[in-house]
Order: sequence, then C-alpha cells, then structure tokens
Amino acid sequence: MSKNNLGIYVILMTHDDSLRAINVIKQLNKQTFRNFRILLVDDNSSSEELTLLKEIKDENVDLFSLPAPFKFGFDFKWNLALKKAFTLDPKYIYYIHTDMRINNSNLLEVLYDAMESDPKLGGVGPTIYNGEGVKTWGKDIVKIRMGKKYVLNETFLIRTVCYKKMGLIPEKLVYYGNEYFTFNWLSDNGYSVKCIDNVSVVHFGGGVSLSFQNYKDYYRPRTTILIMKLFHKQEGILNKLRYFKDELHEPITKLKLNIKKLEFVKFSKTVFFLIIGTIAGLVISIKPNPPLN
Repeated sequence: MSKNNLGIYVILMTHDDSLRAINVIKQLNKQTFRNFRILLVDDNSSSEELTLLKEIKDENVDLFSLPAPFKFGFDFKWNLALKKAFTLDPKYIYYIHTDMRINNSNLLEVLYDAMESDPKLGGVGPTIYNGEGVKTWGKDIVKIRMGKKYVLNETFLIRTVCYKKMGLIPEKLVYYGNEYFTFNWLSDNGYSVKCIDNVSVVHFGGGVSLSFQNYKDYYRPRTTILIMKLFHKQEGILNKLRYFKDELHEPITKLKLNIKKLEFVKFSKTVFFLIIGTIAGLVISIKPNPPLN
C-alpha cells in the first residue's frame, strides 16, 4: 500500500511473540479496507524472535525496533511508536495486540467509516470478547474508573490529529496511563468515543509477567495519583481517596491472601512498593505536553 494519503496506520507491538504477531498481520491482510499499513514495533525481542520478524516478506509492513535495553512500562514506548507513525501522516492510527483474533474481514472498514461520518468522533473500537467468549467491552458496556465512564479499551482507532493536539502521552505515567489519558483528553476537548457492535475481536490475554509484579505494585498507586492530578482537580479529597482505594483493589486482595497464607515476606514487599509508589505520586508534578505541529 502506498505511503501517500495513508488512511490507517496499524500499530502492533511485540516482545518475544513473533509468531502471534505474524498471525495478526495475516489477519489484517485479509481486511476489505486496503488503505492501511502496519507498523510492527519490536520491543527488545531475542535474536531468534527478531530474525522471524525480519524475515516477513510484506511490503505493507514497516519494522521498527525500540531502543535497548528492555524497560518496564508502556507509555514512553507508545510515544515512540506514535512518533514513528507520524512520519507517514496517516489519517487514523489503530492499535491492536498480538494476542487478539479479528473476527470480521471488514473491521478496519467499519471503524474507518464510523470516523469519517462524524468529525467530532475522536475514537472508535470493536466489541471485545475474552478467550472464553464473554463480552468484556461493547456498545452496551460502560465501565467506571475513578468516577469517569469508559467505553473503549485494549484496541481502538484514534484520529492522528488528536494525538498531535494532546502532545503525546505524559511519560511520567509509565504504566497503564495511556488509555486513561487518551480518553479523558478526548472527552475534555469535545470529542466523543464509541464502541461498534457489528465488528469484534477476541482478546485472549496473557497478562503482565509475575517477574514485573514489584513494578506493578509501585506504579499502580503512582499512576492513579498522577491521573487524578491531571483530570480530577475539582474533585474533593473524599472522592479521590475512594478512587484510590478502588484502584488498589488488586494489590489489597493480594495482601489479604498473603496474610491468610502467612506469607509475611511477600506481604511486606507489596506494602513497601505500594507506599513508595504512593509517595512518588504525591510528590511528582505532571502536566500535559504542548501540542505537536
């Protein structure tokens, strides 16, 4: 596909899961919508895995390797991928995971047409099912996080001009801030988002490796506080404390299990990272980046 007047640039990130990435590329190449390219972003895969990616014979795929060494977090990597995508000036940018299966050959076409029909639509996404066939995101599903409503997650199409106006993602968020920031920025700037019910994907999900659990325990409270600094300035302290408690549901549940099993070393380690993450969130200042040209 020509790089001129590009309709959609699909970003696909991979780390040591080259075969799954190749499978998604095959699915994308069966799409009825043809004005797209694929930006395959390799995040420090092993030499064997990277060799598989380099052997892809597809003129529609651009391979881009993130700088070494591998780092925990997503938001700064997402910004690097977006900057790379901007070089081709696509009208829209679509993000999809390697552990997803596309259920419809007209997925990109439907998402593209939805955006074209409404200039104030900032983002759209397909219905999402998990590996057991349960709908996790859809037109009839609204999830509340920190008092805000969310109807999109995990895979979505966003206007490139919106990414440029928002100035990319503040990289201090590091972990799980990308989607929070994107959808809150769209809402605050007069854009709507919606989930399309007649196209879908399956997200099998692999989760974050247990080897990064300490990072998760540190960044979850930190990112939660930084998001509230950005988008909950007018809210009272009691609401913020309630949001904070809700966002820490996973580690709190883990702590209760540690106590039940008398795993005091694990308990102490989790508490330590939660505390320093909370302190970091309180002392770190954050603000949106200026718009890009």
